[in-house]
Order: sequence, then C-alpha cells, then structure tokens
Amino acid sequence: EGSWESMAIGAVAGGLGAAVTVPLDVIKTRMMVSPHLYSGVWDVARKTVAGEGIGGLFKGLAPRLLHKIPQNAIFYFAYDHFRRLFRADADWNSA
Repeated sequence: EGSWESMAIGAVAGGLGAAVTVPLDVIKTRMMVSPHLYSGVWDVARKTVAGEGIGGLFKGLAPRLLHKIPQNAIFYFAYDHFRRLFRADADWNSA
C-alpha cells in the first residue's frame, strides 16, 4: 500500500523536478555551445524567448520526462519497500 503511494509521489516529483530544471539546462547548454552569441544567462533567456517563444526554454522536456518520471517512481518505490522490509523505521535506540 505505502510503496505504491511512494511510487506515485516519486513520479510526480521526477516530473516536476524535470520541468523546473529544463529551462536552466537549455540556457547552460546554449551558453556552452555558442558562448560568442550571448553576454550572460539573462541574455540567453531573453534571446531564446524572443526568437522561439517560452517553449524554447523547454526544448528537450519530453525525453527528460520519459527518463525522470520512471526513474524517480522506481527509486521511491524501492526505497520505501526496502525500508519497510528491513524495518529501517524501527526505533533502534530502544534495544
């Protein structure tokens, strides 16, 4: 019961984390590939949005979601499952 809930929470966390960090990764990549075109982070963001719209900052989101959602879902499921299996939530100080 709890492991499946953890799996769902992990999937959501992975998706949200990917959506939040993709624009930063796009900016970083553009600065690394074409440093001569930009004067800084805000310049990359401004030129990207002006040329491609806000969607330009989210290029590559789909593959990242396909990676991060299942990855985090499996990780949270396994973590919760093994924590329960090995009773890691037990009070070890009471022994």
